[in-house]
Amino acid sequence: MTPNQNSNIDQVLNLILRYAYSEAQLVKRMSVLKEFFESLYVVQNEDHTYQTTLEEISQDQEHSQMDTQLIEVIYTQYSSLFTKDSFYEVLENLKKALLTCPVIHLYIPSYLNDDSLEKIGKWLRLNLSPQIIMKISIRPELVVGCGIGWNNKYHEISFRTKIDSQKQKIISFLNSYESKTNSLS
Repeated sequence: MTPNQNSNIDQVLNLILRYAYSEAQLVKRMSVLKEFFESLYVVQNEDHTYQTTLEEISQDQEHSQMDTQLIEVIYTQYSSLFTKDSFYEVLENLKKALLTCPVIHLYIPSYLNDDSLEKIGKWLRLNLSPQIIMKISIRPELVVGCGIGWNNKYHEISFRTKIDSQKQKIISFLNSYESKTNSLS
């Protein structure tokens, strides 16, 4: 790959990262790109132009408006990179580039909506790394709070952790309360 192609891959990678913050979102965006270029270049049909292929994807219930926007931006800015002969190689190089991005593991009690993912993702990219990717695991036992895995360290920020750290104080308080109520009877 030429230095110019490497530069383009980095630019496309950064563009994709604007549309995806979690590993699951990235997998989805990459599969939508693959689907789009396969439909455009591999399906032998004269009706498959850029516009008709984009319309098919935008009408598919499984694809979001962000998927369509990403395709539009990538195709209009980088169509010379994604040719019939090169798009598989380019997608493979993008996957390799994604593997070099830092990953933070988030353990949360329930799924987050896209707005919440975006807010957390923007904060992480501003404060930790501009290319950080969230790998999210659902852990219902966390109840209120979350766990974070970063730089080979795990930190739990949850109600349970706070209760556990204050266990003796809570027991003492409850015992003193019990003593007071017993003395009243």
